[in-house]
Amino acid sequence: MKIITIREGQQTAEGFTATVSIDGQTQYPITVSDPFSGQQEKELEFYFEEWIRFPFDGQVKARRAAASVKGYGEALFGEVFADADAYSDYKLACREGLTNLRIEIEGESLDFQALHWEALKDPKQPRPLAIDAVFTRKRYQRGVMPIELKPSAVINLLVVTARPNEEKDVGYRTVSRPLMDAIALKPPYLLLSSWSLPPSSSLRGVHANLKENWGEHIVERKFSWALMKLIATECHLYHPEKSYQSFKEAGF
Repeated sequence: MKIITIREGQQTAEGFTATVSIDGQTQYPITVSDPFSGQQEKELEFYFEEWIRFPFDGQVKARRAAASVKGYGEALFGEVFADADAYSDYKLACREGLTNLRIEIEGESLDFQALHWEALKDPKQPRPLAIDAVFTRKRYQRGVMPIELKPSAVINLLVVTARPNEEKDVGYRTVSRPLMDAIALKPPYLLLSSWSLPPSSSLRGVHANLKENWGEHIVERKFSWALMKLIATECHLYHPEKSYQSFKEAGF
C-alpha cells in the first residue's frame, strides 16, 4: 500500500506551510489554506454537523453546500500537488488503484486538522479520494517509544461515544448503532464494549487527560468509512499456526 503523507509545517497569515511525500521519499514543500470564505465554511458546518439531524429542513442550503464540496476538494488538491514532480509521484502511487492508497494527515494544530482533508479530490477522478483510499489523521511525534504487544486470541475494542449536548447530538441509531453492527464479529475473536459519555462529561477534559497520560502512545483518527475499511482489511487476528491473519482471511 502506497502512503501519501501531508505533514504540517508552520502556520502563516495565509494558511500553512507543509510537506507532501510518498512512502517517506522526496518531501515536497507546499502551502495550503482554507479554500472557502467564512460564510462558505458555515454552510459546510451546517451540512456536515446539523443537517444530518434534520435532513428535511434547509434542503436548498444543504444541496448548495454538498455541491461546493467538490470545488473545495479540488482546490485543496491543487495546492497539495502544485509541484509537477509531486503530482507525477502521486500518479505513480495510484497505479495499483486508489484502494491501495493511504493518505496520512500529520499535524499538531487544530486549524490544520480542521481543514476538510477528506474532501480532497483529484479533478480527474469522479469522487473524493477518501471514498476509495484510506484516510488517517495523526499527530506528528518524534522519538516515540515502540510498544511490544503480546499475542492474543481476543481483540478488546472499546467504542466511546461522546454526546455532551444530549438532544443536540446525532442520535445513537444514526452513528453508533451502525458502527457497532459493522464491527460486531463472532466470539472469541472480538470483545466489544460500548461506552456513551453522559451529557455532563467534558469531552475536552477527557481528551486532555488521555493525551497527558498516554500522549506518546496515542494515534488519533477521525471516524470515517475509510477508517472502517482500514480496521476490516489491516487489523489482524491471532492464528495458532501462522501467528496472525487478516479479518478477510478469517472469513469476515
